Amino acid sequence: MQYAFQLGRETEISAIEADIVLEQMKVKIARRNLKNGIWRIETNHEFDTNSLMHQLGGTIKIMRALSIPATAETISRYLGEIVLEGKISFSITGGDRRLPVMVKKILKSSGRSARFVETVNSASILFNGLVTDHTDLTILDNELFVTDTIQPFEAFSQRDFGRPATDNLSGMLPPKLARMMINLSGVTPSATLLDPYCGSGTIITEAAELGFKNIIGTDNSPRAISDTTKNLEWLEKKLQITTDKKIFHCDVRQIHEALKKNSVDAVVCEPYLGIPLHGNEREDTIRHEMINLSNLYSDGFKSLSQIMKLTGVMITVIPKFKVGADKWAEIDVAKLLPSNLIISPWSADKPHLTYFRPDQKLARQIYRIKKTSL
Repeated sequence: MQYAFQLGRETEISAIEADIVLEQMKVKIARRNLKNGIWRIETNHEFDTNSLMHQLGGTIKIMRALSIPATAETISRYLGEIVLEGKISFSITGGDRRLPVMVKKILKSSGRSARFVETVNSASILFNGLVTDHTDLTILDNELFVTDTIQPFEAFSQRDFGRPATDNLSGMLPPKLARMMINLSGVTPSATLLDPYCGSGTIITEAAELGFKNIIGTDNSPRAISDTTKNLEWLEKKLQITTDKKIFHCDVRQIHEALKKNSVDAVVCEPYLGIPLHGNEREDTIRHEMINLSNLYSDGFKSLSQIMKLTGVMITVIPKFKVGADKWAEIDVAKLLPSNLIISPWSADKPHLTYFRPDQKLARQIYRIKKTSL
C-alpha cells in the first residue's frame, strides 16, 4: 500500500514528525521518499489516516494510492462507481491539464453530470465535499492518489486565535509547531510532559488535546502562569476532558528544587528567545544578547537534567540570529550541556532542524537532547 503526505512549509520537519508517529503506531515502512513537498511511503500495514491526521501538526493532507492507471477512462469509471447518484464534483491535481475536461466529457457521454473543482487550499476541498466523496485526486509520477483526510485547520485556528489569553508582546509559538515538537519527542500520552517556559500554554494545550494527562507547565512570569491556566481550562471545558495538570510559577534554573528528581519523561519547550528584533540591531548588540541567552540556557539545562528520567528526552528550540544580509550567529548548544545530557542528532549530518521564514531575523533551531546518566 502506498500513501502520500502533502506536507506544510517545513517539509523536512513534517516528514520526520510523520515518520516518528508512524513508528509509534507500529507501522513498518518499506520505502520512503520526500520530493517537492510530498512524502511518499510504501508499507504492508493499513492504518487509520483520520486518526493519524488528528495527531500530526505538519501534514496538510494524506492521500492513498488507488492502484489504477491515471487515464481519463479509468478516472471516469472510478468517479462513476464512487459517486452512485447525483452530480459528481471532483478535482485533479497534477498530470495532463486537459485531463479534467476529458473526464467530464466521458462522464457526460455516460449520462452523468460532473463538475471540476479547482482546489486552491484545504478549505475548498472541504467546502466542496471532495474528501467525503473520495473525489479529490492527485497524480504523482503517473500514479493516481485519492485524498483520505485533510488537516483540521479550523481547530488549529481556534486554538491559535480563539483561546482566551494571549501575549502578543512576548510572541506565541504556532500550535502546529508545538504539536510537531511534542510528536518529535517520540513519547506517548502516558508520559509526564513538562514545558518549563510555558508562556501562554501552547505546548501545554496541544499536549492536552493529544491526550496527555500528566502535564506540567512552569514559567518565571506570573502572567504566563495565569494565561496558561486560563487557556488549558478553556480547552478542557471545550473538549470535555480532564488533565492531572500542575501549572506553577518557577524559574527554570530552580526547577530541580520544585520537582522530584528523575520524574519527567519529556521536556518540550521554546525558551525565552531574547529581545524582539526589528532588523536594525548592531551585531555587537545581538552578540551580547546571545551571551545572556547562553547563560540562561546553560543554567536551565543543568536544572532540567536533574528532574529528567534516565530515558528522558528534551525537544527544545534554540534561536539563531541574522546579523547581515546572509550571515547568521548561532549558539553552540553542545558547550552549554551538562555532562549527563547530549545532543541526539536527527541524522548523521543534522544536529538540529530549522524552522523559519525567509523574511525573519530569527530562526528556530529544534534540538533533540537525551539524558545519558543520572
